[in-house]
Amino acid sequence: MASALPIVGKSKQEARKIIQQCQKLAPHRTDAIKPLRLIVTGVPNVGKSTILNGLLGQAKAKAADEPAVTKRIARYEVSDQLIIYDSPGVMWPKVDTVETGLLLAVNNAIGVNAYNIEDAAIFLIQKMLERYPEALSDRYKIELEGIDAVAFIESIGNKRGMRSRGGNVDFERAAQLVVTDYRHGRFGRVSLQIVNDLI
Repeated sequence: MASALPIVGKSKQEARKIIQQCQKLAPHRTDAIKPLRLIVTGVPNVGKSTILNGLLGQAKAKAADEPAVTKRIARYEVSDQLIIYDSPGVMWPKVDTVETGLLLAVNNAIGVNAYNIEDAAIFLIQKMLERYPEALSDRYKIELEGIDAVAFIESIGNKRGMRSRGGNVDFERAAQLVVTDYRHGRFGRVSLQIVNDLI
C-alpha cells in the first residue's frame, strides 16, 4: 500500500518522486503495450495542473489560482512507457454543511459566485482566533483581547484606511484582504481543518 508523499509541486525533481512511487506500485507496466498510466485528480484548485507540469518538466497544462481552469481530461504521452492524464477538479454532488461550503470558499475551491466573501472571511477569522491567534496578531498587529471576527475585520479595514464613500469601513474590501492573505500563505503554516474535526 502507498503512503502520502510530501512534495513541492513546482519542483521537477520532487514531482518525479510521484512517478518513482507509481512505478513501485505497478512494476509490470514498463513498455509501450502496457505503459504506466497516471491520473492527476482532486478537488478544484489544489494544484493538480502545477503537479502535472512538474511531472512533464514543462508548462503544458494551464495553471491558475482559481477553480475550474482545467475544463476536460487531457492526455499527455510522456514516453512509450508513461502516459499522464490531467482532470478537472471533482466535487461531491452535495455540500451538506455550511462549514464545508465555507471551507471550500476560503480555500478557493469554488467559484466566487458560489459564496459571500464577507461570510467566508468571518468564518476564516473565527477559526484563526480559535486555533492561531498569534498568526493574526503577528500579521496585522491588532490587539485580540475580547475581539470577535467581525470586529477584527473592521479593525483591519480601519487600520488599512479601507473606507467606503460614506466614510465607514469598507467591510467587503477588508474581508477580501484577509481571505487573500490566507490563500497566499501569509498567516504561516495553518490548517482550518484537523483530523479530529472529521471524526
